[in-house]
Formats: sequence, structure tokens, C-alpha cells
Amino acid sequence: MKRVILLIVLFLGFNSFCFSQDSIPVSKDVGEEKNLQFQEFFFKALSEKAIRNYQKAILYLEKCNEILPGNTTVFFEFSKNYYLLGRNQEAKLYVNKALEKDSKNYWMLLHLIEILKKEKNFKRAIKLQKQLVKEKPNKQENLVYLYLQDEDYDNALRLMLKMESEVGLSDNLKEIKERLLKVNDNRNISVKKKLTTLQDYIVDFESNNSLEVLFELLNLAEKENSNVFYQYTEKGLSLFPVQPLLYVYRAKALNQKNQYQKAIQVLKTGLDFVVDNPSVLNEFYKELANSYKLLGNTNKYKEFLEKIKYNDK
Repeated sequence: MKRVILLIVLFLGFNSFCFSQDSIPVSKDVGEEKNLQFQEFFFKALSEKAIRNYQKAILYLEKCNEILPGNTTVFFEFSKNYYLLGRNQEAKLYVNKALEKDSKNYWMLLHLIEILKKEKNFKRAIKLQKQLVKEKPNKQENLVYLYLQDEDYDNALRLMLKMESEVGLSDNLKEIKERLLKVNDNRNISVKKKLTTLQDYIVDFESNNSLEVLFELLNLAEKENSNVFYQYTEKGLSLFPVQPLLYVYRAKALNQKNQYQKAIQVLKTGLDFVVDNPSVLNEFYKELANSYKLLGNTNKYKEFLEKIKYNDK
């Protein structure tokens, strides 16, 4: 009979996602008979939990713990059942015991985060979620929601803007981002402190569309993040179509993406807005020379180098 139960357990292990988190531990530290007893009790604990008999599941887990004390999987199961009973202190105690033995276990960390959320201990939950994000970057959205629950709207917005430039946002997060940007005065989201990072400049620019901030943003993005640079040169030109230097920045972004002909066209359009400013005109000539060089047009490259020299006289 025990062997039949074991075969059922193994079958479930191959066919159930839930079972992947509740796998039955097998130990070489006890004899075969005790191992089978352990597995039988553990299977019964899983069965009782599945039909919401959490207290009874705990009784079976206690029997498992008598046979194989200090087992990580048993501790984790204790924690899940106590959590489902609403006994968060015991749930936290047992998952922490499990994490002492397996500190980077994804499922146990995720479970602890859920306990901390119930306790409204969002700062600790955020710290753990950041740890998970390092291993699984696609879990950044969960981190955004934790920031929001903690009323840390500044960091929530920063992370959403970062995600938007790198991987995009879900429709729900897009709506939240726009709402936060609109109420920045009430919730102090506008970055009024000293701007230092690229994300600082992005948040500030999204809040007030300052041309001065945009130039700082572009200077930093050109060095640090080509996708952000490309995105904000396009956005900048749509907002400030008569600012000549933005055409130079846009051409640089296009050249970074190997779109040399488009870069040349943008520069030629922007030349119409240069008025009596030799230094700005030289910026256009330099980028035109660079564009033709990248395109392999040596004659045009030399032509614009000569224009730079002539303009410097």
C-alpha cells in the first residue's frame, strides 16, 4: 500500500505545477521503512491542505518532523498552512527557518513577501522583491506595486519610467504612471532635489517638459542608454521643433541605430532653424560629416570637414 502511495506521489510530481513547490523530500539519513512513513505522512499533509484542512495538515507535518527533524520542505509546508490559517507569526517563523537552510529559494522568498504584505511590512517586502528581481528581471512589476502599497510614489514612478524605456509597461501601469505624473505636486513625485541619475532627469522632464532638463537628459543618455537617447530625441523634437540642437541629437541617435540617410535628412531639415550661430552650425557640420563617413561617402565627408574649418576662421 505504501509503495502504491509513493507511486501516486511521483505521478503527481510530474504532472502538477503545485507539486513542484510541495515536492516530497527523500532522505538517506533514515531507513527505508521510515522514509516510506515520512512520504506517506507528507502526502497526507498535502492532501489535507488541498481540501483546506490546514490544521489536520499540520498534524501530519508534525509526524514528518518527528521522523526527519529540521527538513526544509517540511518547514516550508508548515509555513504555508499557518499562513492559510491566518497565523502569520508562525508562518513567518517556519519560512525563516526554511530560508536559513536555503536562503535563495525563489518560492520561499515569494511566500515570505506575501506574509510581509499581509503584515503591511512593505519595506521588508520591497527589499526581498529587489532580491528576486536580480534573479528574475521580469518581476519588476511586482516591485512597482509594492512601492505603491508603501506609498513610495517617487520610486514607483522611477521604476515605471525605467521599465517603459527598457521593456515597456502593461496598460494598467501606463495608466498609473500617467496618474502619478498628473498629481506630482500633491505627492511630491517631482524630483526637486539635486538631479544626478538618468532616471532623475527622466522623471523631472516627464513632470515639466523643461528644455533645459531635456538637454541634460540627452547628454547623459547618449553615454549611458542608447534606447533612452533614441526615445527622448524623438520626443524632444516633437515638443520643440524649432530648437536646432535637438536635430543634431536626433541625428546622433539615428546614426547609433545605423540609420544614416535618415540622420542626414534630419540634419538638413534642422539647418533651416540655425540663425547666426557659428558654434551650432559647426555641430551640424560635424554630425553631417560623421553621417557621410558612416555611409561610406568620402567626398561628402571631406566636404563637411572643410566647412567646419572654414566656419572656424
